[in-house]
Parts: sequence; C-alpha cells; structure tokens
Amino acid sequence: DLMSHYGTVTIDRGEMHGVKKGMGTMTINGVVGYITNVEANSSKILLLTDRYAVVDGVVQRSRARGIVQGNIDTYTLTFLKRSDDIQVNDMIVTSGLDNYFPKGFAIGTVSKVVKNEYGLGQDVVIQPSVVAANLAALFVVLNANNFNFENLEKQNAEAAGKEVSSQAGKKIESR
Repeated sequence: DLMSHYGTVTIDRGEMHGVKKGMGTMTINGVVGYITNVEANSSKILLLTDRYAVVDGVVQRSRARGIVQGNIDTYTLTFLKRSDDIQVNDMIVTSGLDNYFPKGFAIGTVSKVVKNEYGLGQDVVIQPSVVAANLAALFVVLNANNFNFENLEKQNAEAAGKEVSSQAGKKIESR
C-alpha cells in the first residue's frame, strides 16, 4: 500500500463480482474489516485494527453496546456507560446495526477493563478474534441486513427443478 500507516488489505474481487464500498469482510473466526475502495477486479479492505476503523459491537453476555475502534494490534470498546456490565473474557460480537455485518459474529475477547475513579465511562481493551497478519482467505458480506428470506424457499426449489405452490397455508411440492 502507498499509505503504509493505514491497515489495509487488497483482495482480488471487485465491482464485477458484486463487491461494493461499505461491505464487511470476515473469516470463519470473525470480523476482519470493511471495503473502502472498489475497482473492477479488486477491492481494498480497511482492517478493523486500523485506527480509523469503527464498528458497532455488543457484549455477548450482558448486551451492553459500544463502538469498537482499531488500535494497531488490539481494539478498544468506547462509548460504554460506567454502569455497563463488562468483564475480562467477555466476547464482543457484531450488533448488526451498522449494516456492515449481520449480528452475532465475533469481533474479539475483552482482555482489560478499567473503570476510572472519575468519569462517565470505562476503558475496555479487546483482543481481536482474527489476526490480520495471518489472513489467508476471507469472505465478503454481500448482504448484511437486507436479505429477503421470503423468497428463499421458492428460489431453492426452482434451483432444484421443483415447482412450489401454496394451498390453504400448506406448501406442496411437485416434480
């Protein structure tokens, strides 16, 4: 990358493959980052470890919500209330509210919680679920929250060469 102070990765999928700016990227272990630039056959991903990367996160155990920000090799969870229940080893997952990722995918694990004596919030450090230096393959989330599940069964049946019809609330399949 020309701007080495940004944490980015370039992939060999772009506009011709349906990739758009703002789409999330992940591995089977969790969140990687999101698409910032798209060309015809390539795209640039801003890694979540980058200082300019942010994503909405939720503490899986207590449902406390905050903003996950990149911080070189770790993340910080910000905008938490002082009263929010968060502990070391809590899993932080995606909330689904930012439309980058579906909800419930791993972001990382809390490694440190500091409640300052004075202040309204608390400082939380997160160990990422995905180590960017070890990336070999990743997925691009083509549709985080806008998937239409109503037609899924019909599409699957058509793909299998079946005809699906509905009669008095019952689904009937014919070959």
